[in-house]
Amino acid sequence: MPAVFILAGFETGRESLDLIDERDDVLLLSMNYPYRGPLALKGFALLTALPTLRRMAFETLEGGLLALSYFSQRGDVDQERIILLGVSFGSIFITALGAYDERPDAVVLIYGGGDLTFLARHNMREKPWWLPWWIVGVLVHTFFGEFEPMSHVERIAPRYLLMINSEKDEMFPIRSTLALFERARDPKKLIWYETGHMDLFDRELIRALTREVVAELRTAGYLPREQVQGRLE
Repeated sequence: MPAVFILAGFETGRESLDLIDERDDVLLLSMNYPYRGPLALKGFALLTALPTLRRMAFETLEGGLLALSYFSQRGDVDQERIILLGVSFGSIFITALGAYDERPDAVVLIYGGGDLTFLARHNMREKPWWLPWWIVGVLVHTFFGEFEPMSHVERIAPRYLLMINSEKDEMFPIRSTLALFERARDPKKLIWYETGHMDLFDRELIRALTREVVAELRTAGYLPREQVQGRLE
């Protein structure tokens, strides 16, 4: 069967699997982010947590590599249908993982984008911040420059890249989405929604996105065309 490794939002972690209706035609795997500090970080607390967050980022990639190795060792996994799926925060690591490791056959990014410096400044624009904006760019590059999606997305090709984004996403705006998609090489596809950023409590949106991903991957040949009974349908 096909296998999908999922990285979702920072606070969601492996609980993302609880948001997806059960199905018996695909193996789904997720993980928590290896971070045990406070989730609400701001101001000086955010600055002091940067080394810990950097370590978490590297350990997240290591976890993704372990997930791919797990898939490769299972006899019931189709080795030509291994898929990476990143949602929001998780899309950053999935882009890097898809570029670094050749085992995935397709990469799906939902509500993600590129240019981490722009994203950091954009998401802090309405929050009180006592550091000059230019320092934000230096900090992002110093601690997270290795994970910049813009530096990795080209190497996903010739494998398939599917991006699903919202034109009204307040966290990953259009500029970020288009920058990443234009940097990527074919084969690639971008689908637009008109929602805000991913709402984990909107089960209908999650079902719609799931159906969209399943349909697109079936068309591209990464999921079986024959329908297997499952609650998604």
